[in-house]
Amino acid sequence: MNAVDYLKNVQEQLKGLEADATPTFGVMTPQHMLEHLIWETKSSIKDFGPAPDRSELPEKVLKFMHFIESGKPMKYIEKDVTEADLNDLRLESLEAAKVGVAEAIDRLINDYNSRGDKPYFNPMIGVVSKEHMIDFHRRHFVHHLESQYGLDTVSA
Repeated sequence: MNAVDYLKNVQEQLKGLEADATPTFGVMTPQHMLEHLIWETKSSIKDFGPAPDRSELPEKVLKFMHFIESGKPMKYIEKDVTEADLNDLRLESLEAAKVGVAEAIDRLINDYNSRGDKPYFNPMIGVVSKEHMIDFHRRHFVHHLESQYGLDTVSA
């Protein structure tokens, strides 16, 4: 299944996510995880102006760009984080977060479809093609929904 089709089916996957679900890794609650996905998805496509030359980007950003372009699956990296370190929840419920995910995905897909050949630039991600950006988000959602919370992929 291609990245756009996968993302279009995320809402079906989310029907299986309950507020009391236990993650297989990390400390994010289901709602924290969804709010994380919303923020990452929306912020990644924000217009930060013209893309700089790759030679002007910091090494950390270049490494992340290389990872995005590699197509490799995301892996959990253990951090010294506890539940006390989690951000305060911004939305009133898990259901509101599910709606927010749908809105963020719609915004991403609309941007992807109307973007033409213009690459994305984000100070954290670097400069990447629209194909790499949409695939990055597919991998990010797979990482959290399937790997972290065990939600099954829903076929297109």
